[in-house]
Amino acid sequence: MVSFIVLLKKLLPGDYYTGFGYPGSEDDHESFVREVKKRVPEVAHEEDRKVEEMVNEAVEWAVNNICKPLGHRVKRGVNRLHEVGVFQCHHPEIGTFYLTFDEESNGDAGTWHFGFSLRRSREEAERDYREAVEEMEEEEEMEEEEEVW
Repeated sequence: MVSFIVLLKKLLPGDYYTGFGYPGSEDDHESFVREVKKRVPEVAHEEDRKVEEMVNEAVEWAVNNICKPLGHRVKRGVNRLHEVGVFQCHHPEIGTFYLTFDEESNGDAGTWHFGFSLRRSREEAERDYREAVEEMEEEEEMEEEEEVW
């Protein structure tokens, strides 16, 4: 099995999106797996869901072991979660890099969306994070307007 370090190093830089249960999720998943397999030939023989699982585990490992948070926002609702974050990460084999993520799930609808970006530039990562926070705030405003009606 390919190491988390190798996965992260070969996926840098890049933007990745996957998920299930929403319109277009199958296309997102297929594009995600195709891009990972192209960049990391060591996983090309693996089943698509296994590739997705390996990458998600690598991102989670990085966040918990080699990254420090620079920004984080969470919005919780009944059976809903929307979370965005940006991290500065460092590993001797990779160097310093930045990870931004945007994860949203809705238990009632049975949907999950996960996107992340890997960057060398802190400025680019912070821009990605600000854009994700702005989208989150726009969604909150739209939800509040719906409640008024």
